[in-house]
Amino acid sequence: MKRRLVRLVLPLACVSAAACASGAGPMFFQTNLGLATPYDVTRMAQKILNQYQYEIEIQEANLNNTTIQTRWHGRYPLDDEIDQGVVEAMTRIRITGRPRVRRGSPSEAHNIRFTAENMVRFADSNEWERGFMTPGFREYIEEIANELRTELQTGVRVF
Repeated sequence: MKRRLVRLVLPLACVSAAACASGAGPMFFQTNLGLATPYDVTRMAQKILNQYQYEIEIQEANLNNTTIQTRWHGRYPLDDEIDQGVVEAMTRIRITGRPRVRRGSPSEAHNIRFTAENMVRFADSNEWERGFMTPGFREYIEEIANELRTELQTGVRVF
């Protein structure tokens, strides 16, 4: 048990230390969306992601977990990204759910997390840089997360 914990914690500590040492901010945006059934989160995520033209690449929902992940979505750089020299941008969204309680019926509520990754390319480089987040990107991605959160909180739900 102790070895397993070390194997899980050590890589995370190294990644965190590397990010802190480089002065980098968070590598991704993450927020909690609340509780929903696998059916509801799948249905409502499809609706909201389609509105923003994100294409779902992975979709799995069962009693143990819910996973929805989009393909990398090419988008126009935001104004504050352009101000910093960004010429291309791509974003990927991942929505995951874990059971609130391990036992239950197929309609058991899951705790839902929303994660977004951003990749940009600068004018002076051919390489994509992951984790580049400006206030404008954060605002853009929070808008999508908030729309989904609102749908999950106010929409017709199946329990």
